[in-house]
Amino acid sequence: NLVLLSASTGRVIKTIPVPENAYLQKPQWAEDGSKICMITLTGQGEGILAFRLADWSWEKLIKESSVDYQSAVIRRDSLFYVSSVSGTENIYVLPPDKKVRMITNSYFGATDPLPEDNRIIFTDYSSSGNNICFTEINNDGNTLSPESLKTAFTIDRIKPPVSVDEPAPSNTYLPVRYKKWQHLLGFHSWIPFYADI
Repeated sequence: NLVLLSASTGRVIKTIPVPENAYLQKPQWAEDGSKICMITLTGQGEGILAFRLADWSWEKLIKESSVDYQSAVIRRDSLFYVSSVSGTENIYVLPPDKKVRMITNSYFGATDPLPEDNRIIFTDYSSSGNNICFTEINNDGNTLSPESLKTAFTIDRIKPPVSVDEPAPSNTYLPVRYKKWQHLLGFHSWIPFYADI
């Protein structure tokens, strides 16, 4: 259930059953207070859902799949969300035309989006720690397709070792019982007069 509480008294205002009995995560109010946006988890995976307070109705913004979502927020008429679909956490926008656009292209990960006017403030993780950054929201940016993201996965960044065709050593080793008396001067092996130092 989505439960609305009074901020001043803590009283339950309304309890709304969630479609498909989805598990809700990280709810966020829209900028104008007309919607609540949240990540859902079902047997099909994670998705993004919005609840409209005007008519008490649900709207599925992104269908559940195996893609991981970290956060989602609605500003004006667009959905901004963080996903690791590219292999690294980055920020995406879903405008009214329903064509997903990638806003950041961080090597280590971009999180915590805060849309503000025509720019977005976010946290960019680097090898030296987190940096607070901003970038312009480009509505003319390239739309994403699964083909454009294939080479962005971390596993694709790792180069396999070059195969060297050298023959394996052909030595044969036989187990031999260790005998202390044959190694009287091998102090690394044993001490004839053992003492607990």
